[in-house]
Amino acid sequence: MGYSLPMTDLSTAGLVASAVETGRISSIDIVDRNPDAVWANLKQIAEIPDSAVRLFGGDKAIEKFAGAEWREYCWEVAAYLEVLASDGHSAVRGILVYWDGLQVAAAVSTVRTGDVLSVVIDPPGQQWDVTSPERSPDIPSGKGLERLLSLQEFRDGLSGAHMVEVRSPTGATSPVLDANYVDMTAEKTGHGVWMVLKCPALEPPVMIPEQSN
Repeated sequence: MGYSLPMTDLSTAGLVASAVETGRISSIDIVDRNPDAVWANLKQIAEIPDSAVRLFGGDKAIEKFAGAEWREYCWEVAAYLEVLASDGHSAVRGILVYWDGLQVAAAVSTVRTGDVLSVVIDPPGQQWDVTSPERSPDIPSGKGLERLLSLQEFRDGLSGAHMVEVRSPTGATSPVLDANYVDMTAEKTGHGVWMVLKCPALEPPVMIPEQSN
């Protein structure tokens, strides 16, 4: 990243060559304003196929690299959610969203835009506070529970998705980073199993630049 790998740097060249030969490195990302020049130097010191190298160039090389890493991570999360939803319990009551450490809201619908699945939650006024991450969300009865997104609807929307995000009616979004099933015992929520999607703070959407080779 930002290193031209000059042939005069024999120590680094030797370390890279050794790592490739022994299999400790199987792929390389070159992040530089001029990645082609770095790739040309790399070819002189190590035998690594073109398919194992990704090039990120230009003035926003680091931003492009970060965007590519982020998309790959989101893809892995989406694949995990699809498996988790497919293995779901038949008695799952619905899907809750948990963010900012202490905020919980109900998922009421999904919107698919390309390969992004947006899980829409209740309006901000309908969010529920939680006093402790270890405590079940204390959801008031009769507060839109009949509109909860079902596990089947969520599973249908996940097919082929590369990213899953939470979206509030105000347009604030947040990527889903984790999920699990929680067996609720709170009286007002009702006994039963819920899927809980976890994400960081809801904030305005951020555009991620496309990868450029």
